[in-house]
Amino acid sequence: MIKILKKDLHIDFMHRRRFAYFISLVFIAIGMITFFVRGEKNFGIDFTGGLIMERRFTMPVDIKDIRKAMTEVNLGESVIQDSRGGTVFLIRTEKGAASSVDDKFKEHFKDRIDSNNYIIRTDMVGPRIGRELRQRAILAVIFSWIAIIVYVTIRYKFKFAVAGVTALIHDVLVTVGAFALTGREINYPVIAALLVIVGYSINDTIVIYDRIRENIKLRRGSALISIVNASINQTLGRTILTTFATLLSVGVLFIIGGEAIKDFAFALFVGMFSGIYSTIYVACSLVISWQRK
Repeated sequence: MIKILKKDLHIDFMHRRRFAYFISLVFIAIGMITFFVRGEKNFGIDFTGGLIMERRFTMPVDIKDIRKAMTEVNLGESVIQDSRGGTVFLIRTEKGAASSVDDKFKEHFKDRIDSNNYIIRTDMVGPRIGRELRQRAILAVIFSWIAIIVYVTIRYKFKFAVAGVTALIHDVLVTVGAFALTGREINYPVIAALLVIVGYSINDTIVIYDRIRENIKLRRGSALISIVNASINQTLGRTILTTFATLLSVGVLFIIGGEAIKDFAFALFVGMFSGIYSTIYVACSLVISWQRK
């Protein structure tokens, strides 16, 4: 595979850029329509409000058994975190579920519960706090885009910065749309994944932008579209191998990482594939369109 990627490739990526624009717009439109139709169902307890329970057991309990017990009271989708080697668990679940969860735990793990030390805390997260957290999460993503625009403008040109950030917006919308279409909930770990995607995608874009800048100097007089195509082909091996290695880790997280981390891994998986696509067919394509205008 490495030998194949080291060959001098001449794939005309930019020839299909208008078709790629159409594919992106269609997928984003379908995803966003689904997102707005689902409304509050898109968001987890972190953003809509709910119950935070922290419970202590006298002996280690497997997190799978905790989830099985919660599934029996129709709360299997709750976020469960093992915070102290299987003896203390942090659970984010629906409002008013504390009594049913505690009753089920006492039924399943009665030999591992000391009533004097069992309940550590039970806190309610109201919808107002959830909305504030949602706004802060959105601002975090927007501020990351602004910082990248400033950085890329200083290092390259403003048109490169706008094209690059447009590609990042594309990646975020694609990932959010994928969550809406698959019925997954957006929570704080997913926001963290979106920020990781932003950083990963712009890094890939910067690599190609560097090569474009070098080729502009080396191929004076050549058309920009041929320079961009050549730059993408020259960096394609690095992009594929780096992404493949990263996706191996993400795949392992998704398969054996447990319920609490599956959404995080799913977001990375979708976002990284979208990042490769958008670097070529959004970031680079927009630079050409801007130049021609």
